[in-house]
Amino acid sequence: MNPFTVKGVWLKACLHCHTTESDGALSPKGVVSYYKKHGYKVVALTDHNKITYVEDDDVITFPGVEIGVGKGLAGHSFHVVAINIKEYEKPEVKDYSKLEEFLKELTSAGALILIAHPAWSSLLSKDLLAIESYHGIEVYNTGCDTEVGKGFSTVHWDQILAMRKLKWGYAVDDAHRYYYPPADSNRGWVMVKAEEDREHVLKALKEGSFYSSMGPEVKYYERKNNGYVIEMSPVVRVNFIADNGSGFSLTVSLIQWILKLIKEGSNVPPVEDVEEWEENGKKYYRVKLSKNRGITVRLTRSL
Repeated sequence: MNPFTVKGVWLKACLHCHTTESDGALSPKGVVSYYKKHGYKVVALTDHNKITYVEDDDVITFPGVEIGVGKGLAGHSFHVVAINIKEYEKPEVKDYSKLEEFLKELTSAGALILIAHPAWSSLLSKDLLAIESYHGIEVYNTGCDTEVGKGFSTVHWDQILAMRKLKWGYAVDDAHRYYYPPADSNRGWVMVKAEEDREHVLKALKEGSFYSSMGPEVKYYERKNNGYVIEMSPVVRVNFIADNGSGFSLTVSLIQWILKLIKEGSNVPPVEDVEEWEENGKKYYRVKLSKNRGITVRLTRSL
């Protein structure tokens, strides 16, 4: 799905945050108020092992929860973020099949399921490939980044996609402190394209009508002729990342160099042939835009 071709408006969404109902610094209403002040239109409250929900006239809110359950191969728990959930019963999970049963129950009840911070949890890609009933993983988690430097799970994402398992990549905060250091809020979010109501937003988040960001804005995106057209806010680098060694990277300095060669009359070969990707059976690609070091935006599509 290309979100730029569907009906709706762009909504800034927080999909992982904590309140005083678990270990957060702000009350549920205080959290929603915080995100409202920062331009968010969607907030899912996801306290530890407890469903939290509060309504707001200006923000679409979802009840959610973060559940520690089961264990990966390294011996650490999966953290499951379930959004749009009214109730659940945490099972005794001793293997992948029991975890899959639990996830299937949640998704069947209408929940959006994210596997939280795989890198922080020391999950392996094999752990994520052993289960099916989830919509995606947190490819960036602000709290895990600012606290212990383990916020990025893009390697997990690439390996999942390379195995032809299409799962989305969500950027989140996992905020606890808000106004207190280290900064763990308003640094990872998704921009979701949907009609402005709970049902359509949830559907869009499940189907991939969004992009994840830590800052840059994507203004337009489409597949055109033998390439892609992307209109964006100013960035210093654009990466097209695919399985194996396919893809390419463009930086401001590289573009300046290419333009200089063209002006001098040099025959500059194309960077990459998109049709060649498809002919050679490439399984996916994702786009990473970097504003500066560590500030990125991500889209993914299956070929």
